[in-house]
Amino acid sequence: MNWVEWILSHTLLRIAESNQQGLDDFWLKQGAALLLSLMESSQEDVQERAATGLATFVVVDDENVNIDWGRAEAVMRDGGIRLLLDLAKSWREGLQAEAAKAIANLSVNNNVAKAVAEEGGINILAGLARSMNRLVAEEAAGGLWNLSVGEEHKGAIAKAGGVKALVDLIFKWANGGDGVLERAAGALANLAADDKCSTEVALAGGVHALVMLAVIANMRECKSRWQGFIVIPQGREGRGEIAFELQKVSALFGVSFGTRCKGGISAFFQPTFGSGNKAARLGLLVAMHY
Repeated sequence: MNWVEWILSHTLLRIAESNQQGLDDFWLKQGAALLLSLMESSQEDVQERAATGLATFVVVDDENVNIDWGRAEAVMRDGGIRLLLDLAKSWREGLQAEAAKAIANLSVNNNVAKAVAEEGGINILAGLARSMNRLVAEEAAGGLWNLSVGEEHKGAIAKAGGVKALVDLIFKWANGGDGVLERAAGALANLAADDKCSTEVALAGGVHALVMLAVIANMRECKSRWQGFIVIPQGREGRGEIAFELQKVSALFGVSFGTRCKGGISAFFQPTFGSGNKAARLGLLVAMHY
């Protein structure tokens, strides 16, 4: 009955949001399965609340984004990854955003991240990252960020067009939307540390985008200080394009590059920004190893 699903979806979401202690047995034995069954409802608002519930109940420490691995794997065992990916392909942007958020949170678990990749989730998230809806793009970028932690997923993200999508997000939302900037910059930083992805990040304008964030942050009047650097190695194919990109950024923003360090050129700067601008803090620590 429709009204039962409606009430149940509201109730489960409220329980998940309260993050009460002592509910592990409930979530593992009943709660996760109930949320997954609601995701197959004919009511789209029920589906959306169920996806939000999955994204919420798995997080046990919101500040440090720690998840309960048992709950995450319970979702995976009961076919939740496929259900979430199907919802992410919905025409409704609300469903897209909540499904992408759930996938992102669950992907903190390495086993779930592997399942997401095997089910084609990287291509779906890369597609959602191109959305004109900021919230959808933000949650998709968060999913790519968490997946990019795994070395085995970085190449797949690049192949799916994820690098270009992430760079475009930074330029699109540079003047507003710290959430999407934080996630896009974090994912790019992880990808840039990979031998095969680093040149693609540079050629897609990733260095330019990250330094632009630093400059924007530096222009804001904030109290906190943080030091970031970008290391560009020498002696391998692709360094010319990267060096040229840095020269363009230097000319455009007046940032100084060229201090020598072992293994490459170090671009060092000291932007100022407050705790609200996490994008620069996460995105500027980029090590490109060739």
